[in-house]
Amino acid sequence: MWYLKQIDDKNSFQVIAFLKQHEPICVNLCEEVLHWEKYHNDFSDTSRLHAKRKSYRGDGPPIFLFFHDMVLVAVFALDRQGTLLHCFPKPDRSSIKAFVLCARSEFAHIEISSIMGERRVSRLLQKYLSDTFGYRISKVTRYFLLTRPSDISNYNTASVSPAISSTKIHAAVCTICTVNDIDDLLPLQLGYEREELERTKVNEVYSRLYLNRMLEEQIMFQCRISGRLVSKLHTNAQGIHCKQFGGVYTVEQFRGQHIAEILLTHAIKTLAPSTNMFALFVKEKNMSALRLYKRLGFSHLCDFRIISFK
Repeated sequence: MWYLKQIDDKNSFQVIAFLKQHEPICVNLCEEVLHWEKYHNDFSDTSRLHAKRKSYRGDGPPIFLFFHDMVLVAVFALDRQGTLLHCFPKPDRSSIKAFVLCARSEFAHIEISSIMGERRVSRLLQKYLSDTFGYRISKVTRYFLLTRPSDISNYNTASVSPAISSTKIHAAVCTICTVNDIDDLLPLQLGYEREELERTKVNEVYSRLYLNRMLEEQIMFQCRISGRLVSKLHTNAQGIHCKQFGGVYTVEQFRGQHIAEILLTHAIKTLAPSTNMFALFVKEKNMSALRLYKRLGFSHLCDFRIISFK
């Protein structure tokens, strides 16, 4: 029998165990589940738990578990932007048909802005939403999901390019960002939104709020040359045993000088002791970024899609 349930205190451990097997194809989803667990399971005092539940960032959107004969086969969640995150490792015709039948009543009550995850499952979910609820695609962004182990014992085999001189490395000062860096980070964030996210309009207020949230919830790195902030990146999801990088951006004047490579190398070495795996996704046509990540030991894991709806 196929059936759909929402996460609760009794099955959250089962969800964590399931997702552990399939990281890093679903790091964002893992992070949502970890946040749920943190604010629902870690507090024995009822009043404190109630207060924490009120502040839980994803208290509205649900986390769905999909079962077959009591065996967990898939997990879905909405993040605060309305993005449907998924981990459905082995979908076939019968399981997808069963999911469609089970999910109809649940999905009728939520609003989905986009789908993010492995290509095949994302496309199947998009077709389901389009056929069942009339969702219309506004944009499909194609990525490669890349991963690399955090082990740096043999880092020389996957290190920075030989083209980077020691002088340039010493001139580049890489550190973890703080709230005091927001004013300097803002122009880079706006540039990232225009170029990488292809936004025709950007809003400085929203971008500043985004940077504030990233500094509170994630780990953001910066590279400065002669005091000027010229490159940035951050973790955009921290899963169970995997950290995912995103937001990589270097100001145009300093591109082609391996600055992003120096910064990403610094970030990997800094975070390696606290994780088992790194992940990131890069646009399929961004060949320069693909070459950079390959030099740093990343390899292709799967095709990845972000499907946005009107």
